[in-house]
Amino acid sequence: MTVENPVTRWIARWIMRIEAAGNVLRIVLFGGTFVSTGVSALATYGHAEWAWPFVAVVTVGTVVFAYVYAERGVLNQKNRDSVDIGDNYSGPTMLMDSLIEARQLALLGYVLQNGGVESYEDLAAELEDVTVEEWTALRDGVDTEALDRDRHAPGDGPGDGDGAGTRWRRGPGGAPPTADGASEARADGPSGGSGAADRETTETRNS
Repeated sequence: MTVENPVTRWIARWIMRIEAAGNVLRIVLFGGTFVSTGVSALATYGHAEWAWPFVAVVTVGTVVFAYVYAERGVLNQKNRDSVDIGDNYSGPTMLMDSLIEARQLALLGYVLQNGGVESYEDLAAELEDVTVEEWTALRDGVDTEALDRDRHAPGDGPGDGDGAGTRWRRGPGGAPPTADGASEARADGPSGGSGAADRETTETRNS
């Protein structure tokens, strides 16, 4: 949703800018706190003459550490370990992307088997309809626990081709696929055959 109130938009824009610069701001603030604390400690214990050397060492050390961390493989290895250990799994997003791609491929197969389409624009509109329909059906994500239960239920899983597994979708939309890859919610082809008209209606409403 796009906010129309200019004051709200201005506040949101500045919050975004501060959040975007958050890491840099934290580094500056923490660095300033560390330096000021160190200088105060040196002055308290009678070593104020070491204040400038202390600031110089902290500055040079920060630059050297940042360079070594970013350019000598530490950052790269950290990210590799994070993926290997923390993200080494198939996430719900991968399933949703695969479902959308499967519907698109099913539509292309349907079109090839039934004589194609009249124009590129018609095919693009059909693919757009299929993509939006599947995206809408998955708008609220998937229930991974229900998916796991379906996977272990004999003859009742998402891969059995009978549409039974679609109940693990959290979204309100998405009719079970039929044997020819078409949606039961559409009576005239895999995506309704009216994508161009639907898109023209949408464009008229937005204009």
